Amino acid sequence: MYRADSEILAALEGSGEVVAKLSFYSLRRNGHLLLGIPKDRIMAKLTLNLYQPQSSKAKFTVRLIKLMVGFRIHWLLPTVDLCIKDSSPIAKLNGDSREIGFLLGNPEAESRRTIVSYYAGDNFEVAKIGIGSAAKISVLNEAKTIELIPLFYTGVVRSRRSLSLNNWFFYSTDFVRGIAPKKQDDSLVLALLTDWMKHFEKKRVSEISVWNDLVEMVKHSELKCADSVLKQLSNMEIMVGLYHGDFAPWNIKISDNKKLHVMDWENAILDGLAGWDWIHYLIRRSILVDGATLFQALESCVIWAKSVEGRIYLIKSGWGENIDLWMGSYIIYNSISHNDADLENNLDCLNNVMTDDCLKIIK
Repeated sequence: MYRADSEILAALEGSGEVVAKLSFYSLRRNGHLLLGIPKDRIMAKLTLNLYQPQSSKAKFTVRLIKLMVGFRIHWLLPTVDLCIKDSSPIAKLNGDSREIGFLLGNPEAESRRTIVSYYAGDNFEVAKIGIGSAAKISVLNEAKTIELIPLFYTGVVRSRRSLSLNNWFFYSTDFVRGIAPKKQDDSLVLALLTDWMKHFEKKRVSEISVWNDLVEMVKHSELKCADSVLKQLSNMEIMVGLYHGDFAPWNIKISDNKKLHVMDWENAILDGLAGWDWIHYLIRRSILVDGATLFQALESCVIWAKSVEGRIYLIKSGWGENIDLWMGSYIIYNSISHNDADLENNLDCLNNVMTDDCLKIIK
């Protein structure tokens, strides 16, 4: 087992007196532990639902394991054992810690988080757990952000309970059943963002706090092309409000009644620019699901922006015909806030797309 996996499992076990001994069937990705699947068939299916695969290979694997669970042959999978002690966050869940499932986050991330599904009386809940300094702060800040999001924003998966002890923190939510949206669901996804925009305010970009972040970021990057975008953006008036920060198919579930539920708010801010979440959604899906290049992804965004639907949305959000500034400002904020060293290449790529489309971002 990889060291990163062993470390997070040991942290999940905690210390002190043993309160439960658990055994899971495991699913790995690139050799790293991804899912701990319990023996209980209902909880096993719910645990598999925590993972929203995007590639064809991953989707096939999950479908195969769901069939194995259905036919009660998931015992063929390799096992992993946990010895839960009384200081473990799992022991503090408001439910039955004897039947749980878990999803481990990216092993290469600075703060690796864990999502646990469990019975809470007659209902099912999910807890996001951050163990260790960086992960604890990340999950704690996410929980605080969720609490700050006004209730009139629909589709936000709300926190039910939270707890902090020693080196960990968790918050819990209701378990959301559903699947990730597909291309045919784009109208539903965009309708949610449009509904959010009803509560936005039109503001001069240079007067909002995110502007200061952008200016500071660009100042340290010393990129003239990024500075050019900001000069053109400064006096524009754009609709400002809730920005998820990682609005992507794998962070959204559509339930059977076609209601959307948005999760994972660790990158959210309350004064983002309208349209940023939608362009993020289009780009991430194009690259990570469809296998497109960055140029192709940006080109598809331009095509959408020039459609009737795109024009209406961009006019409502305040961008109007300024497709280049809508896309350029998003690229700058997203690239620098996520320490993306390819900011200059990303803007050059956008510039090539704009040039091919008789537009140019760097003037």
